[in-house]
Amino acid sequence: MAYKEGIKFELQQAAHLYFEAKLWLEMPFKNDIFWAYNWEHLGCLEEYISAKLREHKDRSHFTLLEKLPKFYHEAKNREGLLKVIAKLKAKQ
Repeated sequence: MAYKEGIKFELQQAAHLYFEAKLWLEMPFKNDIFWAYNWEHLGCLEEYISAKLREHKDRSHFTLLEKLPKFYHEAKNREGLLKVIAKLKAKQ
């Protein structure tokens, strides 16, 4: 449950969208937007994107990683995404 102006409600979308807030850890990437919710999330994304081998044998299709936009998964974007992550980490 969340509250806005004293009214209790249940969010059906991400809170930053509901409150029309921009994520601090986001940056344009080609025709998309790369984003992370916080520094820990950014670290997880960096670890996943930089991995040369991504094994999926013991994961269901309901993890954070499987729900990421397609361009996060594509090997052709690895170098570019790691540069974006480095720029975002420089904000820290």
